[in-house]
Amino acid sequence: MTSALASRQQPTETAVARLVASLGVATWILLTRTPDWRWGLIGSTTPWYSGARLFRQPTQGDWPSVIHSIANELS
Repeated sequence: MTSALASRQQPTETAVARLVASLGVATWILLTRTPDWRWGLIGSTTPWYSGARLFRQPTQGDWPSVIHSIANELS
């Protein structure tokens, strides 16, 4: 049930996102400019969670760019 619900959301950098990604569910994670160490500083993937897709802020606080990137992927 959790993975079914999570598949309809794009979690931010939280324990829920890590849990869902660790279950192998395709997960989109929104990251701040300087995220937690596990996400690294560049790239849209992580070696820790093969199903995770990372969307990063290009500059600190720039969430509109992140949302725009996600909107492009959905269209």
